[in-house]
Amino acid sequence: MPILLALMAQTATLDADDSKAALACAMAVAVASPSENPMRITSQVSHFVMQAAKADPGGKPFLERMGELTGAADQTADSAKALLPECDRRFPLARASATVRLPADTFQRDLMCFGILGIFRGAAGQLEEDSGDAGALDRIQTVLAPISDRLTDAALNAHGITSEDAFSAAIGEQIKASLALGNGEDVARACGVASL
Repeated sequence: MPILLALMAQTATLDADDSKAALACAMAVAVASPSENPMRITSQVSHFVMQAAKADPGGKPFLERMGELTGAADQTADSAKALLPECDRRFPLARASATVRLPADTFQRDLMCFGILGIFRGAAGQLEEDSGDAGALDRIQTVLAPISDRLTDAALNAHGITSEDAFSAAIGEQIKASLALGNGEDVARACGVASL
């Protein structure tokens, strides 16, 4: 019994490496909060994955590294719940609600919103498939359409973006910059999506 009490008294700790810690937090949120709003979970998990990609770029473009790291951590439900307070201390914006000030530059703002809303569009599409609820997808598409219309070839070329790789890199940089502003849900709200 004393050993069991000692184990229960131990606090969960995260790896000193920010990338490993962020991946552990991503999985902790996914495992510990299965009944929460799926779009909110997507926001929190994606924030942690972005933090992991930022901390360990692996010599790859940001979006590619995010894709690589998705699903790279493993947690049990009990260890996940124990980690959440430490995750909140280490990455305070991931699960908290914040007022986001988007970049003043219109082009950078459009790239940031395009990238963040693109992440949510995929999750909202899956939600519609799974539950038939198209509300989040419709709200995202409504905000995303005029942003997409502004990101013409001429607008991209004017900013030195002349290839698909350069476009992905520019979006990746703006997604990475969003980490300092708030989680994806907060950024999406600042972009004009009333609710996910």
